[in-house]
Amino acid sequence: MKNRSLFLIGMAFVILSIFFSPGRIGTFIAENLSEDGILSDYFIYALIFLRIVSLITGLSCLVFLVLSRAFPEWIQACKKWLAGEKGAFWILIFILILGGILRFHHLGEKSLWLDETHTYVTVSHPHPGPLIASFRAPAAVMPPFYYLLLKASLVIFGKSEFSLRLVTCLAGIMSIAAVYKLTQKLWDRQMGLVAAFIMAVNVFHVSLSQIARRYELSVLLAICSMLFFLYMLDRKSRIVWMLYPLTTILGLYTSHFFALVVLVQIIYLLVTPILIRLNWKRLIIGYSLIAIICLPLFLIWVEWVITGGESTGYRVGSPNWRSVINLFKCFLVNDESGWGYQLFFPIALLGLYLGFLSRESSLCVTEGLKRKNGQLMMLLWLVVPISLCFILSRFFIQSFFMCRYFSIVSVPFYIFIAAGVIFLSKRAFIIWLVWVIFAFNLFFVILQYDPVKKEQWREAIAFLSEHSEKNDIILAQIHEVTTGMDFIEHTHKTSPLDYYYSGQAEVIALPHNLERQELAPYYRSIRNRLEQKKDFWLIIRKAFERGQTSAFVLDLAGGNYQIVAEKKWPGVLLYRFEGVKNPER
Repeated sequence: MKNRSLFLIGMAFVILSIFFSPGRIGTFIAENLSEDGILSDYFIYALIFLRIVSLITGLSCLVFLVLSRAFPEWIQACKKWLAGEKGAFWILIFILILGGILRFHHLGEKSLWLDETHTYVTVSHPHPGPLIASFRAPAAVMPPFYYLLLKASLVIFGKSEFSLRLVTCLAGIMSIAAVYKLTQKLWDRQMGLVAAFIMAVNVFHVSLSQIARRYELSVLLAICSMLFFLYMLDRKSRIVWMLYPLTTILGLYTSHFFALVVLVQIIYLLVTPILIRLNWKRLIIGYSLIAIICLPLFLIWVEWVITGGESTGYRVGSPNWRSVINLFKCFLVNDESGWGYQLFFPIALLGLYLGFLSRESSLCVTEGLKRKNGQLMMLLWLVVPISLCFILSRFFIQSFFMCRYFSIVSVPFYIFIAAGVIFLSKRAFIIWLVWVIFAFNLFFVILQYDPVKKEQWREAIAFLSEHSEKNDIILAQIHEVTTGMDFIEHTHKTSPLDYYYSGQAEVIALPHNLERQELAPYYRSIRNRLEQKKDFWLIIRKAFERGQTSAFVLDLAGGNYQIVAEKKWPGVLLYRFEGVKNPER
C-alpha cells in the first residue's frame, strides 16, 4: 500500500512538472489576474522553479521506490540513521545551508529602501556617544544594541548595502537553529526539524533577513530568551541559567516590543505557580538584573506611551479584525496580495489542538508537569502580544499594529504549523507536505528578489549625482514626519541622499504635509533661495506624490518655473524645473 501511494505521489509530481509550464500558466495569469497584463521576469522564474522542483521530487519518489525494492535493508538502515541524532544533525545543517543561501542571495545587490537609509543615518556618527544619546528621546523608540552591532559591521566591512544588512542576515540564519532547539525542547527532533525548515524558507523571515532593520535580531533573541527561560525552569547549570537574563536584556535593548516576550513569560509563571515555588530564587535574581539594567529603557518607554505614542514615523491607524488576518497573512506570504496562505491556517489550528493532547516531554517529566504547559507558553506567546497591541492601537496608540513589529510573534505560529504537519504526516507521506511548504514559500521568495518591489533610491540618486551641478538646489520630499517635532532639526528627512548622493548640490528637505502653518518661515527661506537659481531639482518618494507637490513647488517658486524633465523609478520620482524667460505669458 505504501509503495503504491509513493508511486502515485511520484507520478503526480511528474505531471505537475508538465503542468507548471511558464508559458501556459503565465499567459493565463496575465490575461485573467494581472492588472496590466504583464508579468515580471521574476514571476516567470518562480514558475520555472516550481516546474524543476516538481520534476526532481517526482523522479526522486520513483527512484526511492525502485531502490526500496532492490535494496530494502539499505533503505531501512538509511531511515534509522535519519531518525537518529546524527541524521537530525545533518538534516539541520542542510536546512541551515538552504536558509543561508536564500538570505545571502542578492543581499547587497538591491538598493536600500527608505527605512534602511534611516538606519544608516542613525549609525553614521563617528563616535558611539552621540549614537547612544540619540536614543534617549522618547520619540526615537529605538534601543541601541542592534545599531551598535551594525556600526561594528560598517567599521569591519566598510560602507555598503551588504555590510548594512549582514547583521540581520546572520541573525536570520541563527534563528533557524534556535527555533529547532526550542521546538526540540518542547516536543522532539522531528518536529524541531520541520519548524526549522519552515523558518528557513519562509518568505517573511527571508525578507526581514535582507533589510537593515532590527526585526530579525529581535526574533533571534526572543527565541533564545524563551529557550533559556525553559532551561532556567528545568534547573540546569548556572551558566545556562544566566543566559536567560542576558538574552532578555539584549532583546530589550534591541526593541521595546521585546517587553511583550517578557510579559508572556511572567503570565506563564502566574498560571503555573508550581514553577515559581521550585525556582523562586533564580527568578528573583534574574528579573532583578533585568529590571535594574533595563530601567532607563522602561522610563523612556513609559514617557512615550504617556505622550500617546509620539513617533517620527507615520501612524498606521486603528486596527480591526481584517488587520489581524492580514498579520497572519503577512507571516506566510509577506504580501497582502499573496494567495494560498489559507491552507496553513487549518494546519496550525490542528497543531494547536493536538499540542494539548500529546504525550509528556522531558521538561514536564523533570518537574512533574504535563507537556501541555509548554504548548500553553507557545499559545500565550502567540495570543498575548497580538491582543494587547490590538487594544493599545485601537484605543490609545496608533503606531503599534504593523507586521514587521510582530516578527517575534510569528515563531509560535510556525511551531504550531510544524505540529500540524507532523500529525498529518502520520496519515500521508511527509514528502508531500514538505514539498507544499517548500514550493509555496520559495515561490514568494523568488518574487521577493524582484528589485521592482523595492524603492530604487540608488539608481535614482546615481542619476541625480551625475546630472546635478554644484550651484543646483535639490528639493527632497522623502520622509514622513507627523508629530510636533521640529522638522528642520529632524536628522532623517533626506536619508537616501545622505547615503547615496555624491554630488555637490545643496539639498533642502520638504515635509510630506505641505500645509503645515508652523513651517511658513521655512518655506519663505526656500523661496528666497530659489529666486537666486535658474533651475532646480525635485525628488519625491512616490507614495507622497498626488500632483500636489509639483504644483506646490511651482507656487513656492513664484510661478517662474516649469517642469522640463521627469524620470521615474520604482518608488521614486525625479523632476527638473527650469526658469521661464517670460513669466508674464
